[in-house]
Amino acid sequence: MDVARRERDISQRVIPILENVVGKCLSPSGDNFKAEAGGGGSAAAMTLGRALDAAGRLDEAAAAYRRAVDGDPRAAVAANNLGSVLERIGRLEEAVGAFRRAVRLDPASPVFEYNLGVVLARQGNRVEASACFTRAEERFRAAGNTSMADAIAERLKSLDGPSEESAEP
Repeated sequence: MDVARRERDISQRVIPILENVVGKCLSPSGDNFKAEAGGGGSAAAMTLGRALDAAGRLDEAAAAYRRAVDGDPRAAVAANNLGSVLERIGRLEEAVGAFRRAVRLDPASPVFEYNLGVVLARQGNRVEASACFTRAEERFRAAGNTSMADAIAERLKSLDGPSEESAEP
């Protein structure tokens, strides 16, 4: 059995458990995490989002990540994951907002900056995408990840060219 299939199978088994945990962390109206959850609701929603994402249930994953972000406004990783799912289901404007939030919450993360650049490039916003890629490249290089920095440098070159398409690093 390949790894992706095994991950999907495991996700399918844990999703009902995680949905139950997240449900217990919601207020009676079902729209807000209970204060007494102490952030546990946000963590549970994040875990549920990952399981739903792995199972290919992207709309549900987006909803879970959104709950994680709403439950912990400092949840940069949840905002990034939300942006990733929204991008994959074609909701690019919302993805940009989620990635901007992740960058705002953790401005030192080259990954969040890079992801924002990818979606901006898909929207045809070459100038802002180029700025994001430049910052991401600098941060990856400063962290010693030269292979990612070099891949982003190549992507930057393609943004300057005539093509709208660019390769994934």
